Amino acid sequence: MRWAVRKKIVEKIAEKEAEYVISLKGNQQSIHRDVKEFFEHPCDGAYCQCYHIQRGEYTIEIGHGRIEKRTCYLCGNIDWLSEKDEWKNLNGVGMLVCERTVKKTGKKSVEQRYFLTSLTDVHKAAFAMRAHWGIENNLHWVLDAILDEDYCLVRKDNAAANLSVLRKIVLNILKQVDFSDIISTKKMPLLHKQHLCNKREDCLDRVLLSL
Repeated sequence: MRWAVRKKIVEKIAEKEAEYVISLKGNQQSIHRDVKEFFEHPCDGAYCQCYHIQRGEYTIEIGHGRIEKRTCYLCGNIDWLSEKDEWKNLNGVGMLVCERTVKKTGKKSVEQRYFLTSLTDVHKAAFAMRAHWGIENNLHWVLDAILDEDYCLVRKDNAAANLSVLRKIVLNILKQVDFSDIISTKKMPLLHKQHLCNKREDCLDRVLLSL
């Protein structure tokens, strides 16, 4: 989603007196870089006090023998952020750190995410950010497993963004199309639907007619 569009969405959210959390990514260049560099400084007592940084820690078992520790930081003093006035009702920036441990092997992995938010409570921000992260990870897995998104090398101009939109349209169609009268099954995985369309013209015709 284009950055200018996100700002307009935030304005609409603010008009409804609602709250928002916007995930930052590397392609959002300057603001992502600024927030990332800010949190690279050790968040000790003096630093947290100066910049009104709240911290929340949460440990959960996420299944498959894995434990995840999440640490969320929310900075309320954003006078240093050059783009702060471009976001309606912006009250803070934050970082969510997820450290996953496989209990059987002890293997660990760490991932950081950065965000903008109108929220002022670190626990609410952590909950919202984690929910967003889960949805995004699930969608990415589906796009990669079914449509090989990670193997696509198209990068020229807006081609990558256009293909991403088309993939999401394809997924939505596959979710909605019903093959139960063709194949005797109550519930069919998306991958199986895709394979049917590759092998059977009647299934492919049904998908195309739903466009």
